Amino acid sequence: MLNKILYLSFCLLLLGACNNKSTNPTKGDEVELKLHFEKGDKHSLVMSIKQNIEQLMGSTPNTTIQNIETGYVMEAIAKENDIVSLKNTYDWNVFEITMMGNTTSYDSRKENEVNPLSQAMDAMTGKSFIMKFTEDGKINAIEGSNNIIDAIVDNMSTANEQQKAAMRQQMEKQFGEEAMMKNMAQMFLQYPKNPLKVGDSWEQKADIVSSFPMHAETTYILKTIDKANNIAILEIDGTIRSKEGAQLTSSGMTMDVEFSGTQKGETTIDLSNGMANLATLSQDIKGSITAMGQKVPMTIISEIIIKEVN
Repeated sequence: MLNKILYLSFCLLLLGACNNKSTNPTKGDEVELKLHFEKGDKHSLVMSIKQNIEQLMGSTPNTTIQNIETGYVMEAIAKENDIVSLKNTYDWNVFEITMMGNTTSYDSRKENEVNPLSQAMDAMTGKSFIMKFTEDGKINAIEGSNNIIDAIVDNMSTANEQQKAAMRQQMEKQFGEEAMMKNMAQMFLQYPKNPLKVGDSWEQKADIVSSFPMHAETTYILKTIDKANNIAILEIDGTIRSKEGAQLTSSGMTMDVEFSGTQKGETTIDLSNGMANLATLSQDIKGSITAMGQKVPMTIISEIIIKEVN
């Protein structure tokens, strides 16, 4: 659960933090999309995820419903030549999970039951990491993500040392600075160098470091240039799959993983300031997890909305 929140929060950089500004963003029926930040630029976003997970344990179906919201603040704290330092802060976190008739909830803005998960979430709230990148989208460095992992593990006072060690090991593989460098370098949305007109598209491929290795291929299509409202809309159409031989390790158990599916949506760009201020994404993923000779089919349906707030 925690890994999912961390991973999807980092994915805000793909859909919510792609600032696209030009001194002349529209020309005729074309638009130029370019990453651009100035020191002091600050944006607050909210990510909402509604997820339905169906599992079939033998002949018994099991449904898990997850509702997750994360408040996220991004601030350009420095700019030297063409290298921008972007501070990314987890402002607040909320979730509600219902499975097997039981509901677990958390809200960082309220008092919560003390358990390892709530302690981990408390530690994450208010923490930041810094990403350094050039305006052409090249990631130069990730700083501070290891500090977030340290804070989370150290705050899990109700967990035993074995649980803490397992959590640290799993999180470092996905969210340590080295892993984050690889993910962001491959996943950060990079725009074509030339101006675009309606119907133009480009493709991006990414190998993703997560709980298990994945591969995503996404096509971005310029759907609309709305000069009256000074926005551009990109259509998102892609596929995602586990890599061949992918495995997931949890609680000391190694499981074979096989998933594939589609992800479709769109993102709206405000051309007056270059902010991608609204993004929606629908994911439909099917597959299975196999452990100790037992294969568990799964279907995961997700609806994700990321929007800028005042």
